[in-house]
Amino acid sequence: MTPPTRGFVRTARAAVFLGLAFAAGLVVRGAFVPAVPQTLHISGDGADQLAEGLFVWRGPDRAADPAFADMQVIALRRWQNLDGLTDLRRLCGVACNGEAPVVLLRRPSLNGMTKVLFIDMGAHGAGSMLDRGEPIPEYLLSCIVQEIWLQWRDEGWKITKCDVQESVDVWRPRLWTPQPPWPGILRGL
Repeated sequence: MTPPTRGFVRTARAAVFLGLAFAAGLVVRGAFVPAVPQTLHISGDGADQLAEGLFVWRGPDRAADPAFADMQVIALRRWQNLDGLTDLRRLCGVACNGEAPVVLLRRPSLNGMTKVLFIDMGAHGAGSMLDRGEPIPEYLLSCIVQEIWLQWRDEGWKITKCDVQESVDVWRPRLWTPQPPWPGILRGL
């Protein structure tokens, strides 16, 4: 057998390098693509009203389990209510200290990115209404739903008739995003 020539070795190295670069590109791209696209979970104070306002047109599907949602929205009457949710408080850190009314927590991982959106309902004028058990007025509800929609779509802030709330973006990478159980090739049949 003849020994490999320099040209062959160089070509083999280039092919291996290009293959590794391609694989690394796929991993990086996958870290910033939603893990489970088109799903959203809403929880917290006033979540039922927000869900009624958000899931009326073609848009995200409502996720039953927040762990498997593309984006999780947590509505709080005031930032102090987050103290009872210790895992989320630890995850959000100093960004949820009450200065910004909206905090978007991005969680990139090797198999996809998820988001957690914290909304201070009191900063929007709905905290005291929720304390009294009153429904959120339509004009406030539409502004909050519009904020959720824009953050979910990553469209940034558009010019609207609503008072644009300041938002803070926080990045908390993790190794792996939980995936919903796969029912099998025949989908349970």
